[in-house]
Amino acid sequence: MKLIDAIKIQAQCGSESELKDLPHERKEWIAKLIEERVPSGLAPLDEWNEAIACFTHGNPEGDNDQAKRKLLSILRDETKN
Repeated sequence: MKLIDAIKIQAQCGSESELKDLPHERKEWIAKLIEERVPSGLAPLDEWNEAIACFTHGNPEGDNDQAKRKLLSILRDETKN
């Protein structure tokens, strides 16, 4: 299963476009799940960057660890992109 599909299931969203409109509390919860249960090496880099693109217009990252950190930061609203 692709990372973005797992995120959609956990967020109870039918499409990727719905992810941007999730309430902050739901995004925080998803960030916690990802941080605790999804090692950065579990998904390929393109899937991490796809997830980043669903939540922001930020630039893609160059490695899995950076991409995971960026996604968590975006979900927690710690960065402005």
